[in-house]
Amino acid sequence: MIDEGTLYELAGPASFARGEDYFRDGRVALSRRDGTGFEGRAEGTASYRLWLRDAPAGPEWACDCPMAMQGNFCKHLVAAGLAWLAGAETGEPRPREDALLARLREQPAERLAEWLYGAAMHDPALARRLQLQLSDDADELKKALGAMLSVRGFLDYSRSLDYAVELEVPLELLTNMLAPDPERCLALTEYALSRLLRVLERADDSAGAIGDCIRDFSGLHARAVAAAGMDGEQLAKSLFQLKKKDDWGLFPLADYWDALGAAGQGAYAWRVRREYAALPPEPARSTSEGWIAEYPVRARYEELVRMEGDFDALIELLARDLSSGDDYQRIVAACREHGRDALALQWAERALKADPDFPGTRAMAAEEYGKAGLDEEARELLLAEVIVRPGRDSWQRLREASGEHWPALRERALAGIEGRERKLPDGWCDATVRIGLLRLDGDTDAARMLARTHTVSADELASLGEDIAQEHPADAAAFLRRAVAAHLEHADARDYAAIVPQIRRAADLDAGPETEAWLREIRRRYRPRYKLMRLMSEAGLA
Repeated sequence: MIDEGTLYELAGPASFARGEDYFRDGRVALSRRDGTGFEGRAEGTASYRLWLRDAPAGPEWACDCPMAMQGNFCKHLVAAGLAWLAGAETGEPRPREDALLARLREQPAERLAEWLYGAAMHDPALARRLQLQLSDDADELKKALGAMLSVRGFLDYSRSLDYAVELEVPLELLTNMLAPDPERCLALTEYALSRLLRVLERADDSAGAIGDCIRDFSGLHARAVAAAGMDGEQLAKSLFQLKKKDDWGLFPLADYWDALGAAGQGAYAWRVRREYAALPPEPARSTSEGWIAEYPVRARYEELVRMEGDFDALIELLARDLSSGDDYQRIVAACREHGRDALALQWAERALKADPDFPGTRAMAAEEYGKAGLDEEARELLLAEVIVRPGRDSWQRLREASGEHWPALRERALAGIEGRERKLPDGWCDATVRIGLLRLDGDTDAARMLARTHTVSADELASLGEDIAQEHPADAAAFLRRAVAAHLEHADARDYAAIVPQIRRAADLDAGPETEAWLREIRRRYRPRYKLMRLMSEAGLA
């Protein structure tokens, strides 16, 4: 089901932040809600109808606003989603009205204009926004757009988020311009993109907010190219130059391929192939400066041959540099995409010889062996991967592939993991991983016996304690005591609210003298920690 994290992931940080504001300001109302979604209306620069529903393939949605019409999850949907999650009552959507807005609507237009002008004189951002929205002249519009997009200095994380929010205004203006004047929309969008790419070079966009906005602008640019009927060969030239400035993959070739037409596709391909052919015969390694220059050239060529469906050229490109296990995995993935199973197996075997310990290599090769009917070889690879890289995913892959061989392979896997366990100064081994896998397998009894004589992480001990609490309360309490001791060793005041319930749980499971002595020792040792003592008292552990 959809939750707040899903809304954040769909919208991105900038639109999510604006949606939170809309929700808090009461600018959204739901007309229908149930367990799978909602319908409603949001009040922004206009009144927008919207809906969202959960579906087997993922959330589906729609909103009348320009951002959503481009395929983006907009701030209005975020606000409605938050209202839905908060259990807001359904009702007739209505515009948000407050006392200030009501009073402003009573004022004459001339007075409002004076007030707005005065506010703009004290707020340069508002002035730029008004100039952008009111300009009709092309030169004035470009100047206003440039002023709104320009920034001084480096944009840190916080300023990048604010800047991304401000980009909604020019994006909406240019989107509304697409239908009536696609040529002007195209020219101004190209200008905006050139400015934004320079801004991105001087920004901490680790949240991806500015990048998301540039993708929205690039999507609009692609639609404007098609609507304006731009000449294919001219588009090939400008697109190539634009992509040379793009180190982030913000302008997918697929968005422009149809608009290029046959002549434009050929002109663009000629430029990319000429650029790729000029690379030195030997590939630059990842540690050299040459790799930094070579990578975007290779990326543009790869995008082209994938677009053209040229499998042989793609494999030749991917095989240019085989310095990492990841290079082999990309080749195998390409073979799979094109249904070349025999070739995929050959490359998987080459990967095993070149770099078997690279993450994912054994699992990849095991899958290819399985397709070829080499089940025993596949199981041995998956067994080796569990021993070298034990975890939930590798364990489940081995179990699913083992069938009737699972009991024997399970014992071999556990023995192999045990042989690689870390030896501690006290002579014990850290069996945290083995115990986690035993719990995953439902073998809590074996996990319990192992935890008695081995070191285990605090979190794993606490989880195991809860697993066995009903059948083995004394052992469960002992494991919880060990977990609490480990947590308290490095805890601060922020951690006590989570630790005290574990203390209470251990005391409830084993109310004997050993627990009483343990509680006295905690109170003696940690008496100066006022918050811990208070929370223990409130929990009846005084």
